[in-house]
Amino acid sequence: IPNGTDANLPNPARNAESILNGSFSIGADNIVIKGFRFSSPGQAIISNNSDWKNSTIENNLIDVNTTGSPAVLFRGASMNPIQSSGHSIINNRFVRTTGGNGGMLVLSKCADIIVRGNSFIQTGATLRSFNAMVIENTVVENVLIESNYFRDVVRAMQILSGKNLTIRQNKIEAVGRGIQLFYGWSPMQHINIDGNYIKDDKGTQPILLRRDNTDAGVEDINIQNNVIEQNVADYGGGGGMIELELSQTAVHGTINVLSNKITISGDYTTASAASNQGIFISGKHNLTNIRNNEINFTAFNWRVPEGSPYAYPPVPTGIYFMTDGGTDGPGRPFAGAISSTSEFNVENNIINGFKNSIAFYDPLSDTEGGLTAFKGYGKLTAGAKVFIQYNSFLNDEIAVNNGEESYDVSAQCNWWGVYKVQDMLSRFSLSTVSPLPWLIDGTDTDPSTTGFQPADGTCTGAAPVVVLDGSSNVTCNGAANGSAQITATGGFGPLQFKWTKEGDADFVSTDEDPSNFGPGTYHLAVTDNYGSSLYLDANGDLHAIDVTITEPDAISSTFNSTNIACYGNNNGSASIEASGGTGTLSYLWSNGETGNSVSGLPPGYISVDVTDENGCVISKSATITQPAAPLSVTMTGTSASCNGSVTATAGGGTAPYNYLWNNGATTSSISNVPAGTYDIIVTDANNCTTNGTLSITGNAT
Repeated sequence: IPNGTDANLPNPARNAESILNGSFSIGADNIVIKGFRFSSPGQAIISNNSDWKNSTIENNLIDVNTTGSPAVLFRGASMNPIQSSGHSIINNRFVRTTGGNGGMLVLSKCADIIVRGNSFIQTGATLRSFNAMVIENTVVENVLIESNYFRDVVRAMQILSGKNLTIRQNKIEAVGRGIQLFYGWSPMQHINIDGNYIKDDKGTQPILLRRDNTDAGVEDINIQNNVIEQNVADYGGGGGMIELELSQTAVHGTINVLSNKITISGDYTTASAASNQGIFISGKHNLTNIRNNEINFTAFNWRVPEGSPYAYPPVPTGIYFMTDGGTDGPGRPFAGAISSTSEFNVENNIINGFKNSIAFYDPLSDTEGGLTAFKGYGKLTAGAKVFIQYNSFLNDEIAVNNGEESYDVSAQCNWWGVYKVQDMLSRFSLSTVSPLPWLIDGTDTDPSTTGFQPADGTCTGAAPVVVLDGSSNVTCNGAANGSAQITATGGFGPLQFKWTKEGDADFVSTDEDPSNFGPGTYHLAVTDNYGSSLYLDANGDLHAIDVTITEPDAISSTFNSTNIACYGNNNGSASIEASGGTGTLSYLWSNGETGNSVSGLPPGYISVDVTDENGCVISKSATITQPAAPLSVTMTGTSASCNGSVTATAGGGTAPYNYLWNNGATTSSISNVPAGTYDIIVTDANNCTTNGTLSITGNAT
């Protein structure tokens, strides 16, 4: 700081300085301008359209009173190659105290420049429309901008071209914009923005990379080790603290955003911005690495001001991918969609306190200038590669929000702040984010290093993967031998299984492959040692295993048997009519026959087994009987001389008996009959018959 320890205070030792009301115009090599105070209403030091070399501007106090023109101008005449070179602007104090929009320092068509230790400040409460330092849209190479102080200016640095630029260890406070890179006429290559401190921007993005009216592209941009502390009170800017907007038409190289510390704090009540992002990304990136940053949000009273255009995404977000920035072209800064050829590595960052730690959001429908009718979270262009890994997501609502209609992003090996799978469901978009495996330990092993350094060997988090290999229904009615077979892997073992039955609170099986299911629907719960109670299918999707078991109808039958009616006939029979079971029923009788009926049975035991295709069996049996003795008749009679009679006495067979004599009588005895031969047919209850005959003699009296 040139004027004492505080760049905002004049140095009393300079009271006797030389005070110039005119200006220097450099007209030779090796000019040194040192120790003056410039109070000219016009430009102070000019080297315009000339190729002088090795000028030194040191320890001057420059009152910036110009309108339109810069106070100090180095603009060479030649570009191919550059001739104006070797200039040093060191330990000067630029102060604007009056109105006007003239800048403080402009570089153009020059090389090998050192801008170190200067103060660029404005007094008064009103930010005026001017730039502290500008590199014009020409060719400027090999510039070191180091250890300068900027305060209360509209733009600290507006850089429109450059090759081999290093911007490091500058302090920027309460400016309208911080470090603005507007690439355009010539490629912007090999830019290092390193170790700067930017506090409380008043306008918009502290660090911005955006296309100017033409498009020459960017290559090898490194934004690293910067500290950005943004209080949102009275803040008028939207977008990101670091904003990277790359056009569609140019070929871009690698961008690295490394080891920066970003804090967004304060009260949104008086802010005109709706939301803020730590890092904002849009357009056709080639390879962009976002690593080892710490992005914190502690602001409060967040809301969307009425009529605010800055609502993308509509909540504070740590890292924001604008998936549709509208039509690319001049006046359309957000540069279209994320390109299908883009690759992003988002690694080892700590993102804390945002509504979304990382979000992919399309803010524009086609009626609002967007490329598609879609508006909302998601819509990442197919083919874009986004790798999000080894990050720590803390105190957010959604860690990775990619919506439901989007190209998938890989989000492996992150610390989500929780262990259980069911607690992770609200932490990312289920259908468009692949979170497996995840970190099981959120400890930062090296807190002194910017970013997140997880412990080795902790990226082992995995939900159980449970696959239903098959199930078997109950084979026989009432058997309760239904089963389910699963394969379970992953999780933090040993896994615990719990099968429950719908509608039966008393049923529980803790077997992995149970085999005691009756008919009904069974649900599987799997819990690992961390308490995760959700599991994945073979495709990595959340699912639930439900098994419905059926059982066949019972085999039912009607069984009939017929005993032997007449002793010794061996004509017993049995039959069965069966239904139910599974498939075709088969029959096997105890006498070896296989039909559903048997006949010609002798007296004795007979049984049948009815078997279905599952081997279920019912058995029926009967004992075939016959009368205890054969049907017989005994004949007795008396002589006709004594009122002749004949009696038939039946036995055996099955009573009652019926009688039929050859004389037509139907009683067991006939009397008062003459001599002769009498025949009888005896029929029992089973219609068995036997015959008897008896002859009587004598003369009737």
